[in-house]
Amino acid sequence: MAESIRERVVRLIHEMRNRTTDRGATPGEAAAFAAKVAEWIEKYQIDEAELRRDATDTSSSPDIEVCENTLRTGKKVFNPGETQVVNSLALGMCCKVILLHKYYDGQTEAVYGITGDSLDADYVCQVAVTLIPALTTMAKLEGAEHGYEKAGLVRWANQYLTGAGVEIFNRLYNDRKQRSEAKKAANMGALMCITGESIAIAKRTAVANAFAIKYPKTKRTNSRSEYDHTAHERGREAGKRVGLN
Repeated sequence: MAESIRERVVRLIHEMRNRTTDRGATPGEAAAFAAKVAEWIEKYQIDEAELRRDATDTSSSPDIEVCENTLRTGKKVFNPGETQVVNSLALGMCCKVILLHKYYDGQTEAVYGITGDSLDADYVCQVAVTLIPALTTMAKLEGAEHGYEKAGLVRWANQYLTGAGVEIFNRLYNDRKQRSEAKKAANMGALMCITGESIAIAKRTAVANAFAIKYPKTKRTNSRSEYDHTAHERGREAGKRVGLN
């Protein structure tokens, strides 16, 4: 069931009301959120009764237990291609990823923080630890066939995994969409139908709220990777057929 504009506004008002100084916002940010809430309530003529009813109505929103799992890499630095695969898995499962450096046994290690529904976050971690080595092996074998070695092979593998990540996300998203449509068709006479995509919307909202509280300040990082069209397309073909179970 698609979210209407009014439903989205009400949901965003609840989110902004939760952005207080007690929950990690600065005084300036809290004031800005409060001003925006007042503006939208006036613009869309939303009364307090509607906000209270929406906040307490859980009939269409499942209980979501948000947690953070840590996916260790065993390395000091992040690999761009590996990061793309992890991020694609996470986005496809309504999770968020953050790159972290943590201390293990006296040494700094690059790790991925996976924030999401407990089952979804577990899935991302469990699939990634088998999927990434498999894709890396495939990338190196195909790169060697094309005559790449050393640094050239590393660049090929990064582009290969990046392409695979694109198709992995597409597969997860399309699979959920198809299941949503099938469930809608099977519940045509129901007064309310909670589909896979409507649950996904609720999950993404819960995850975004939890992530914003835990990591109120983040920065975007970019990697300098030379684009290789052939490697990228080979990776996309691999992403279409690699196992995701």
